[in-house]
Amino acid sequence: MRVFRYLRLALLLTVLLGGCEAMFEFNLFSGMEQVDLPDAESLNGMSEAEALAYLQQQMLSTVFVDALAADPQALQDVLDYLETHGGTPPPLTENEKLATILYADLQLKVCGGEDLVNNVAAIIVGGEIESIDSPAEAETFLADNLQNIIPPEAMASQEAFNTMLDGFDEAWDAYAAFAGSIDGDPDTDEVPEDVNMGDVTQKALFAFLIDEAVNDMYGSSSAGRQALWELANGQDPATAPSDYPDLSDPQLGAIFDEAGIDFGS
Repeated sequence: MRVFRYLRLALLLTVLLGGCEAMFEFNLFSGMEQVDLPDAESLNGMSEAEALAYLQQQMLSTVFVDALAADPQALQDVLDYLETHGGTPPPLTENEKLATILYADLQLKVCGGEDLVNNVAAIIVGGEIESIDSPAEAETFLADNLQNIIPPEAMASQEAFNTMLDGFDEAWDAYAAFAGSIDGDPDTDEVPEDVNMGDVTQKALFAFLIDEAVNDMYGSSSAGRQALWELANGQDPATAPSDYPDLSDPQLGAIFDEAGIDFGS
């Protein structure tokens, strides 16, 4: 029997934000950095471990990420490298796990997805809502907040909006691949070094929810994209939702368990 567990965002994100150190990384001097973007040749000229460590460190800088987003070829080179070195069918090696996580993270950083996640967290931490316990409450939350949640760049056009949705879709595929290589036990040390599981868990949750909203809630991907675009513009969607995300998804559950977070039943 399909078990549906409704989202309690406030409780969940309070646990994430309060219980996991360094949820968000800031570099106060990022504006002073000189950005030297990598290309395929430079990345492939390093060892796999060196290249991944380099990208992991550089992606902490908003200046680096912004410069990468503004250079389509450099961005594609980095995404291609990460996709090639990660995301293979589980089980993944340590480096493949790191490449997969970095691939998901970069997709969200450059498409506006990370800003959306942070904006939702700010609304919840600000105490504007306590919980979402029913479809009606979920729809009310979206109608009241969606325009403030979505970054302005993604609202510039429906094409830009769909690019953001694509980023969430790509990110969830990567997080799901990572989930297939962990056992859900935080004590077995299956997470690559210096990976923040609080950050991974929060982003994976929203990547899953948006992937579900796009691909399942409205019957088809095209209908889902159109409905979310209409909601984002303060309109009632022409298509009513026919389903809601099932948070008992085993891959999402594995990520929560690996982070040591009990999502409830």
